[in-house]
Amino acid sequence: MSKELQRARDRERVLEEQLGRLRGQPGAAGGGGTEAEAASSGPLSPCSATAATAVAGSPLSVVRSLKKATAMELCRSELEGHGSSQEFRQELEDLMAEVEVGRAEAEQRVASDGRAYTKKDFESKFEAVGWKDAKEPEKCAHPPWTIKEFLGLDLGEVVSEALTPAIAKDHPEMELALIRALGRRGSVSLVKHVLEAQDTLKKLAVKILESAKAIAEAEAVTGEELNDKFAAGGGIEMSFGGKADYFNGLEVRVGSPNPRLLETMVQEHCKSADSWSAWTTGNYGITTTSIQEFWLVAWEAIGELRGPRAECYPQRWRDAAEKLARFKDNRPPDAWPIETKNTEHPRSTERTTEFLQKALEKNRMLEDLGEKTLLIEEVLSLRLYTGPLFEKNNAVNRGGSLVMEKRFVELCGGKAHPNRYTTTIHILSSGIIKISKLSKAENVYRGISGGRLPASFWQKDGSGVKGGVEF
Repeated sequence: MSKELQRARDRERVLEEQLGRLRGQPGAAGGGGTEAEAASSGPLSPCSATAATAVAGSPLSVVRSLKKATAMELCRSELEGHGSSQEFRQELEDLMAEVEVGRAEAEQRVASDGRAYTKKDFESKFEAVGWKDAKEPEKCAHPPWTIKEFLGLDLGEVVSEALTPAIAKDHPEMELALIRALGRRGSVSLVKHVLEAQDTLKKLAVKILESAKAIAEAEAVTGEELNDKFAAGGGIEMSFGGKADYFNGLEVRVGSPNPRLLETMVQEHCKSADSWSAWTTGNYGITTTSIQEFWLVAWEAIGELRGPRAECYPQRWRDAAEKLARFKDNRPPDAWPIETKNTEHPRSTERTTEFLQKALEKNRMLEDLGEKTLLIEEVLSLRLYTGPLFEKNNAVNRGGSLVMEKRFVELCGGKAHPNRYTTTIHILSSGIIKISKLSKAENVYRGISGGRLPASFWQKDGSGVKGGVEF
């Protein structure tokens, strides 16, 4: 390490200590702090000296500026290496000037509301004078964006292509054999020669520059930046549960299910406080009731399980159809309620028939895996959830302790005796868990509108987990 680089790192360490003293952080020796103390580790570079004379205000502001200048000096020294042409030095100076601009744009301070803002957003929402002395957010152990995570996969592909022999296309076992041989007989000079022969350094440089240009042109790079854009637009912070909610299960939130599954489903949809209360869905503008939705689906299922294909279905499913048909006041509704929004994609009638057939296929797949198969109650609850009743099920789960209590009370029968659809929701959850065993692991995207994600999505907890539980 060069003496200049070592001196710059020593200065950075001293300045970090000074920042600790000025913020009053525990463990920092002494108190107060001055410009002289901040620079006491040795002579400042021209860049640092300029920062010291240019900054006016509190010692905290002075030390911050000195620390930024020292960090820039460190960065420049590490990139420059051992001796370079004048042309390269000038290009590096231009690059560092751009780095300083980007750093200033991304720098955040904590405002009086406890949230971190960039200078632009801070000054648009609060007094500009408060920025200078506002505290910096705590350093995150896991930064939201790193060069390693961004470039690691792409650069790894470039290197692997250089090392992979062409014959491996027809003989894939050659790849492992080559790496093992390198480990046993190879040397640094041999690997270096192979990479140079493939012009790997140039390919890496091209890939890095292409990726950097994509970042420079992007409106937002990290999820946190995208979230900040939503926040700037006035979106509310969304509410999610934590790990405890996940492990506690449904009973804590909705209660215990009744073992008489089918009879209780009928009770919850057809004989409860909200059964005949009409409501209009937000997505398709359908005005309907719980009892209407239940019997629309139930009678399609009864028709299929009594029809020509009845023998294809399990006996218990057919017995359930007969039981449904015998319930009092079980007459089928005259027609499906119509959509008043998004009418180009109306829901189809007779879909329950197809749904039952698909469920039968899923059960065969589950049997092949030695897993438990879907009950008819689970199939019916899954089918009901694909229609307007999803709003009530979600309102129950979110309304207990989160921000949707008002919506829950409105939809589910009032504050005195609300209908929590307890057994139906347990059945629904059981059905989802069963068919999830047939799913392949892959990325799943959840669309959100008009809100921003909470801090738990950007900061890992003590177990290294980010995110939340949606109810």
